[in-house]
Amino acid sequence: MFDQYVREFMHKAGNMVSENLMMKAEHGLLFYKGLQSSLRRNIKLDLVKAVSQKMTKKGPVPMEKIIEVMRDYYSHDDVDYDSNLLALGHDSEMGSDSDKNSNSSRKKKRRQSKHKKSARTRDQGIDHEISSNAGQMGCGGPGCVCYGCDKQEGAGLDHPLHFRDCTDILALINEGIFMLSAIRSGKVLWKDGTSLLAYNDTMIHGVAGHMRSMVEKVRSPKGGSSHSAAAMSLYCNGVLVLGREVYAFTVEETYAFATTHSQAKKSGAKRSSVQCYPKEHYDNGSTGCREA
Repeated sequence: MFDQYVREFMHKAGNMVSENLMMKAEHGLLFYKGLQSSLRRNIKLDLVKAVSQKMTKKGPVPMEKIIEVMRDYYSHDDVDYDSNLLALGHDSEMGSDSDKNSNSSRKKKRRQSKHKKSARTRDQGIDHEISSNAGQMGCGGPGCVCYGCDKQEGAGLDHPLHFRDCTDILALINEGIFMLSAIRSGKVLWKDGTSLLAYNDTMIHGVAGHMRSMVEKVRSPKGGSSHSAAAMSLYCNGVLVLGREVYAFTVEETYAFATTHSQAKKSGAKRSSVQCYPKEHYDNGSTGCREA
């Protein structure tokens, strides 16, 4: 109804005119523009007669005149008449206390509705994240896939459904290609500490198979030597002497270098028996390798 529009407009406008924050002409223009277009057409002629001037943006009709014309337009005999008319005056610019209470009540309900909606959205996001993590680490149901080896639960999976329990991942760790980070709660990383690629459906045999194929490409580049290697280790009687933690030391009696049997025969290198000791021996001052 028209009276409701008047109350809401006064509540929003407040004392802006009396505090010189808004011109009275602008106040009347905004009030007139807020009316329905059909209603403006019906009362426009009456407004022109009431103010005896042409209505323009620079000289709009004051709000009081518009309300007066509207009261005449909605007479007591009109079916749209509302007896709860707003009394004009300077004391009523902010509206009645009941109007304020009703407006604040509506705003409070809208805020509560927004909070409930955002809470539902947040809960749905948490549920989705939990379900996604469960699918990665072990959902417990049929059809779960290990991201490490790409084996499916119930169809060839031979280890617990966890990335660090994957046999293919553990093999790469033992080979020194991967490592378990002590700082990042045992996360599987490259040997240099960088993160692994995320799993996707295009990886053949999972992350382990994809990473192993990358390592093989580095070890055997096209046109390169067949004897090239990305990493080497030294064993003595089946015990790893030099591997991931390599120590350099000087041996006066002899020297050793890595070579293949075919290269040694071509060069005529003298074959000698070399004894190697684990790390604890040369920590006490002994040399690591010496001629037998």
